[in-house]
Amino acid sequence: MTNATVAPDAAQKKVKQTAEEKAAAKAQKDADKAAAKAAKDAAKPAKPVPKAKDEKNGVTRPSYGVTLQVWTIADQLSAKAGAPIERAPLVDALKGQIEVGTIHTQYGRWRKYYGLTETKEQRQARLTKVRDEKTAKKAAEKAIKDAAKAEKLAAKAEADRVKAAEKAAAEAAKAKACRHGEQAQQEAAETAASE
Repeated sequence: MTNATVAPDAAQKKVKQTAEEKAAAKAQKDADKAAAKAAKDAAKPAKPVPKAKDEKNGVTRPSYGVTLQVWTIADQLSAKAGAPIERAPLVDALKGQIEVGTIHTQYGRWRKYYGLTETKEQRQARLTKVRDEKTAKKAAEKAIKDAAKAEKLAAKAEADRVKAAEKAAAEAAKAKACRHGEQAQQEAAETAASE
């Protein structure tokens, strides 16, 4: 063996040894990082268990902020009225404090949460019923008005008939009186002529 052949083996050994040292150093560094992270995580307080969300009809009740304020006022006004509150009084109560759009949105969610909403078909049926009731009421009022008008016209026609009959009777009496007067004149003329 020559000196030239020995040198490459030693160089390879040295390179192999430094690669192993590097790998071992890296493994040690990773282990130290993992231990430090575990110690840091252990030192942190445990995360609180999230509260159970209050959810009904697919809507979660708000737990803070402006939306909670809208819901709270809606609950209070409904309790005071003894029935679910309409939109207008809620808007009046919160106008100026909260954006009107937020009030309308949260009112809709509040109604859905409590199951106060109706399906599209139910709403259409309700509105049709209301519309029909209004139409029937107007028709009844018109019928009453038309009946009163017809009664008034009938009374006027009767009054006109009575007046016309009285006028005709008066004219007949006048004509009779005139004929009676003419007849009396003729008789007087005949009497005068016969004498």
